[in-house]
Amino acid sequence: MEYKALVQAAVHQYDQFDKNCAESLLSGMNELYDLGLDDRGLRTASGLGGGMGIGSVCGALTGAILGMGNLFVKERSHESDLMKRVNRRYLALAQERFGSVMCETLKDRHYSEEAGCVRVVEMGAELAEEVISEFFDQRVR
Repeated sequence: MEYKALVQAAVHQYDQFDKNCAESLLSGMNELYDLGLDDRGLRTASGLGGGMGIGSVCGALTGAILGMGNLFVKERSHESDLMKRVNRRYLALAQERFGSVMCETLKDRHYSEEAGCVRVVEMGAELAEEVISEFFDQRVR
């Protein structure tokens, strides 16, 4: 898989299909990693956009976590600590690199009227690719 392929897939979902940040990440991951989610499954991310609509944890980050759950959890997350480790790594890197995981803060820094939150979608997708590659050999087959 070409690095940055998730960035391209997520931005395509955001730009071409008018999906929110969380929907864009989950849809891009579904397309790229063949998660097998149908339209109804993809709608599970709809309420996460805009930091769950209240500026809380960034929807691009939570949408990516939904997708990573499909990659790294066989049946239930509490069967192993893998998903916790994936989440910790992803969110710690986001905090370190972006200065925050909060939508409100990230929007203040990266939102534009013309492009919306596309930069945050790019950042979340690029980071997700990095974390997925770190844990890729532990994915559910």
